[in-house]
Amino acid sequence: MAAPLLPGVRQRLERAQLNFKRLFDEFAEHNGSALVPDLNEGVFRARIADPLPDWQLLVSDTVCDMRFLLDNLAYELAIANTGMDPPSSASTIEFPIFARRRNFMKSGLAKIADLDPWVQRLIESIQPYNNAGGGAASKDDGLFVLNEMCNTYKHRLLVPIPHVSLKTINVRIHAVGCTVTDLVQVQPNLRELQDGEIVATFNVKIHSDEATISTETQPFPFLGFPTGVPGETLNVLDLCLQGLHIVRAIIAALTEIQWGSPMELPETSPHFVTPLAITIAKLYGP
Repeated sequence: MAAPLLPGVRQRLERAQLNFKRLFDEFAEHNGSALVPDLNEGVFRARIADPLPDWQLLVSDTVCDMRFLLDNLAYELAIANTGMDPPSSASTIEFPIFARRRNFMKSGLAKIADLDPWVQRLIESIQPYNNAGGGAASKDDGLFVLNEMCNTYKHRLLVPIPHVSLKTINVRIHAVGCTVTDLVQVQPNLRELQDGEIVATFNVKIHSDEATISTETQPFPFLGFPTGVPGETLNVLDLCLQGLHIVRAIIAALTEIQWGSPMELPETSPHFVTPLAITIAKLYGP
C-alpha cells in the first residue's frame, strides 16, 4: 500500500526546501566578501557584505519547519497505527530528540507510545546519544542541533553573521611594480569576521608609482550562527542542508515501515531532486 501524501508533512518540507534554496541562492549572489590590500600599511583587510534583513526569518522558518514536521509525522503515524483520529494520546505525541539515553527512556518513549513498535525502534536508533559513545550528544549532531536551534527560535530571532576560517588563508598574490614578502596571517582561527578587519600583514618593496597587488584566492566566508547559541559558529547553509537530508530520510524510512512504501517527497532543485536513495544507516553510520 502506498504511503499517503500527509499534507502537513509535505507542505512544511517543501517550504523548508524552498526557503533553503532562496537563502542559498541569495547568499551566493550577495556575498561580496574579499581581501583588500593596502600597500601603504602592508596589510590585507576583510571586506564583508552584511546579511540581508530577510535571512534571519528564512533561517528561522527552515529550522522550525524541519523540527515541526517531525512532530506532525509522529502524529500521522499514531493515527495510522491506532486507527483513531485524533489518537488517544494526541496531546502528548511528539517526535522525541534526546541527548541522553536515560532521558529518552524516561520520557521520550511515552511520546511515541501509540506508534508501531518497529517505528519506535527506528526512532530510538537515530537518537543523538547513539553517536556519543555512551555520553551526551555532540553539539555537531544534526538532530541534536536542529532540536536545540528550534527551541532557541521559539524565543528569539537570530541574525546570521559572516564567519571565516582563518586557519589557512591560502592567498596567491600577484604583484605588479612591487615585491611582496613575508605574508603573515593574523589570529588564525574560526570566528566572526568584521568588515575592515586586518587578516594578514606583509612586507612590500615598491618599484613603481603605479604598483598594485591582487589576490587569486580569497578566504571563503560562510553564514554562521552567533556565539552563545547551540549552533554557534556552525555554517547555517551546511546545517540546513544536512538537516533537510536527514529529515527526508526519516520521513522515507518511517512511512515505509508504516505503509510498506516510502512517502513521495517534494522535489526542489538542485539539492532535492532525485529519489531518496539514502538510508538512516548511511546517515548515522553502523
